[in-house]
Formats: sequence, structure tokens, C-alpha cells
Amino acid sequence: MMARILFFSKPDFCTPPLFRGKLFALAFGISCLVSIPLWAQESYSSSPEVKTATSTPADVPQQVSEAGHERPFRIFMVQWRGNTVTDQGFIDYFANRHIPIETVIRNPAQNPAEFEEIRAEIRKTRPDLVYTWSMASAQNISGKMDDLASADFISDIPTVNCMVSDPVVGGLTKDWKTSGRNMTGVSHIPQTSAQLQTIQSYMNVKKIAAIYDSTQSSPRSAVRSLEANAAKLGLEVEKFPIPVDENGASRIDAIAETVDTLAKSAPDIVYIGPDTFLLRNQKTLFDAIAKYELPTFAAADPFLSQGQALFGLVGNYYIAGQYCAEKAIRILSDHTQPRDIPFDALPQFTLKINMDVARELDRYPPLGLLSFAELLHAPGN
Repeated sequence: MMARILFFSKPDFCTPPLFRGKLFALAFGISCLVSIPLWAQESYSSSPEVKTATSTPADVPQQVSEAGHERPFRIFMVQWRGNTVTDQGFIDYFANRHIPIETVIRNPAQNPAEFEEIRAEIRKTRPDLVYTWSMASAQNISGKMDDLASADFISDIPTVNCMVSDPVVGGLTKDWKTSGRNMTGVSHIPQTSAQLQTIQSYMNVKKIAAIYDSTQSSPRSAVRSLEANAAKLGLEVEKFPIPVDENGASRIDAIAETVDTLAKSAPDIVYIGPDTFLLRNQKTLFDAIAKYELPTFAAADPFLSQGQALFGLVGNYYIAGQYCAEKAIRILSDHTQPRDIPFDALPQFTLKINMDVARELDRYPPLGLLSFAELLHAPGN
């Protein structure tokens, strides 16, 4: 069984032991809140078909219709860029527990203009629960705290916001412990302090270059958090947003030139946060970075499993869907108020190292990390 490194990034879980002066929680084996397959990873090369749970045993919790008939729970799922394994993990969790659900799935295809119509449909259909995927969808469905008066956001239907990098930095709530609103959610990104500890455990760094899509909330939030946490450690962060076109969208043809500018600043490492734009264009990104032989750290798994990042501390996206479903069941079956369910990060993250890139850069990990990291492209792995 592959050894895993676990970072418990919220104090609700535990206070991890010291490991060479870092707050690392180590585990050789698998430990997770829910029972799910760890091989499941996000696929961005295609949009998988999302299958709905339909089994209806007599002894499982169901909603009761106005006519007094039992019916499945109705869940309105709002995506961001199409079907993901997170959505499937969410649905599978219900199916594995024989809790029937009916889903309506809407994909705004990364177009904010679509959300007004989606919100109107939610109000018309009155589902039992709303599920959102990504910070952008959460902000457009639930609304940021500062924008609640400016649009007709969904506030009277329980909502689980999945895959939000940092709900506080993203403006959804002022406190991880309680949203104070009719919603809760899950972050798929480890705490920035844990990310920085991981970077420092791999190599000595003083200067970090962050390249990102400045038009989207998740990358912006990640970079703001990186700046704040790096400052506490005396580290410098220089930001390199991708230039935008006349329509305000980040330009694909500007990725390479941004890397050229970034390289001139002589950073010790390049930081890549949760970023859909860079993910869709990661070949262009990594080809440009390779010219300068710069090491890269990624906070999202696909930059490692499908890209050329050197290493990263990442969450499993299927697990994120299951973890969101666990919160949804507490709302639907146990009638727990969403505001009483804390926003929190996944209880487990994995240190992944791309050994092909390590060999190319001659940047091998310290021996102390090899015993619990997942090594990609390693002989006999």
C-alpha cells in the first residue's frame, strides 16, 4: 500500500506532531473520514458522465412531498466547467448509502452571465439542497458577504459549496467555523501554511513567483493567502498575473511572455495555485518554464498527475465530492442547520513528487520526504 502524508489543516481534526520542526502529521496507510477509492483522480481531458443515485430501499431516509408521499431528495447541482469526478464522488456517496436522490445539473461553462438564469431556475424548482462546484459558482449562487444586497442570491435553500479554496478570503464567510448563513462547504486546497512548510522541507527558498489568472476568484484568493502566510515566514512573493485581452479574459498567448518576465526576477520556485485557465493551458505553461529550469510547486493535483510540476501537496477531488456529500446528508437527513456545520478542508492531503522532473532539474527530494511521498514516474513505483 502506498504511504501517504496527511496534513490536518484545521484545528478541529487534531494538533499534528512535530516532524523536523514542521507541523506534519504522518501516516503510513490510509485514513479518511469516508470510505472511498484513493485511485480516483480528476480528469480534465474529457467530461465524464455523471451518474445519479436511484436505489430506493424502504428503510432509508427520504423527503416527503406535499401530498404526503415519500420521494428522493432533490439536489440542484451547479458546475463551473462541466462534469467532474467531484460531482461523481458526491453522487456515489448517496448511492453507496442507498439514499435516493434526484439531481438537476447545470453547467454555466465558466460564463458568469449564465448564473442569473440558474438562480431563477433554483427559485422556481425549490430543490431540497443546492450543490456548487468552485469558488466562482459559490460566489454567483450564494453571493459574497459584501455583495448580498446587489443581486438576488440564493439564501433560503441549504447550500453546500464544494471545491472552494478559502471561503474567508473568497468572501463567502468571515469564519471557517460558522458561515452565519444557510450554507457550508469544503476546501480542496491545503492550508497555505502547510503548503509553505512543504516547500521549505523540499528546498531552501527566499523568493516565490506566483503565476496566475487574475480574472478568476480562486487563483486570486490563493495568491493573496500565499502573500500573507509567506510574510509571516520572512519570504518574498512576487505576483505575475497573466495579461488580459480587450474583453478582460486572460490571454493564452501571454503565458510564455509572463514566464519570461517571471524568470528575470530569479525566483527560487514558481507557485501554481488552483487555476482552471493555467490547467487548461498547462502544456504551454510548463514548456515555457522548462526553458529556465525553474522548480514548480502545485496546489492542485492535475498539475502533477497530468502535468510537469516538480512537487505539490494536493487533495483528491473524488474525496472532496464525498466529503461534501457527508455534509449534505447531515443537512437533509439529520436536519442540521448549514451554519452549524463548519467550512473545512479535506482531512487528508498527499505529497506528490514528479521524479521525471526531479531528474531533469537535478532537484531530488531530501531522503526524509521519500519515505512518505507518492513518487510519480519512479522506477518500480
